[in-house]
Amino acid sequence: MQPEVRRFVVGPIQTNAYLVTCAGDALLIDPGAPDPALAAAVAGAALRAVVFTHGHYDHIAGAEAFRGPGVPFLIGAADAACLTDPARNLSHLVTGPMALAAGPDRTLADGETLEAGCLRFTVLAVPGHSPGSIAPYGHGMVFGGDVLFDGSIGRTDLPGG
Repeated sequence: MQPEVRRFVVGPIQTNAYLVTCAGDALLIDPGAPDPALAAAVAGAALRAVVFTHGHYDHIAGAEAFRGPGVPFLIGAADAACLTDPARNLSHLVTGPMALAAGPDRTLADGETLEAGCLRFTVLAVPGHSPGSIAPYGHGMVFGGDVLFDGSIGRTDLPGG
């Protein structure tokens, strides 16, 4: 069964957030800002995990709305501290300090398999934009965060890049 991918452009710098569903099960990737349309879409699915491609503020700031029992927050190990540290997630430089209430429930490593119902992704470690950048790959898709931009390479000039 082929997953459905819905993209939501969220926040002031227009970060891409993705809701990937298959037979009712869902993964939420990079909820970068609170967004009513994203929240409504997630409410209609069985959310199995929130996955962060990296820990910068514009990819994590909307996540708290989705924290709950049975919904682990997952991120590459080298970016785990970004969830709770404004200096590491770079929010202190742009929007003012922000942090999630808690760190990840689990970190992800290169080659690990991420599964939710009929969804299956291989975790690729892609450090460069940040030390812990990851790219879930599967079903003919890759979610690369800010490692690549449309028509260019991703940013590597930020602290840790």
